[in-house]
Amino acid sequence: MPKRVAVVELTMGDGKVLSERVETVRGTAGNPMTREEMIAKARDLIVPVLGADKFQKLSTRSSPGKREKRRRAQASAANGVMAAFDGPMASFSGENTSSRQRL
Repeated sequence: MPKRVAVVELTMGDGKVLSERVETVRGTAGNPMTREEMIAKARDLIVPVLGADKFQKLSTRSSPGKREKRRRAQASAANGVMAAFDGPMASFSGENTSSRQRL
């Protein structure tokens, strides 16, 4: 994916030029938006087209419930357990973790 850069230039009334360059724009992997920012952006784009009621239904349906939060927590915990094994197993077997063998 091409790099996204933002440049803003302002020319003041006295002719002075102010310029700012941002190498990692908001909403990219290097500068991600929070969940609240994503919802606000979606609202700004969806409400004029589909209306506030439809947006409310969509945003309520997409918010994670208890089951989804529990699933995410379990997945995170499982990833942590696997990460704990990656280091010692890799150094013990002398191999890359992608080719782990049962010891």
